[in-house]
Amino acid sequence: MVALIEMEIEMDVKRVLDALEVLHFGIFYQMGKEMDTVRDLFDKTVATWKKKPVFTWKMLHSGNDLQGIVGTDNDIYRFLNDGTKERWAIMSADFQRKTVVRSLTSQPGRGGAILRGKAVGKPRPGIEAGKWDDEIVKVRKAPFYTNMQAAVNRGLKKAGVT
Repeated sequence: MVALIEMEIEMDVKRVLDALEVLHFGIFYQMGKEMDTVRDLFDKTVATWKKKPVFTWKMLHSGNDLQGIVGTDNDIYRFLNDGTKERWAIMSADFQRKTVVRSLTSQPGRGGAILRGKAVGKPRPGIEAGKWDDEIVKVRKAPFYTNMQAAVNRGLKKAGVT
């Protein structure tokens, strides 16, 4: 003997879709704010530079993944951030870096290159990596997750789901 159980479920589909739209907007809006914050931190690392690199951000969304990317295509910044094995420049005796390794600040610095390229003869010791990208991740990781979770919670509340 087979028992037949029938259930009727009513669901306001429009309300669910509206809730998803509110949630979706809130998540993307918060991600944009987070990327602005990260870009501002990168800007601080070059605050005293005369020729500042431009940092931009973009969001990539595919399926369930949402990714924010902040960066620059400036080679000098990349060399300083990642470091180099060798340096094809001779710096003045009074040279002082404008940047500090793993510090999200910039200082005035002093001096500069007095000879560049193959005229140097042989390469000098490389540039110590600033690792500002790693430092920014370290500083922003916990606040990022907290802020994104808050955005989800706000979206659910606005949508009347919680």
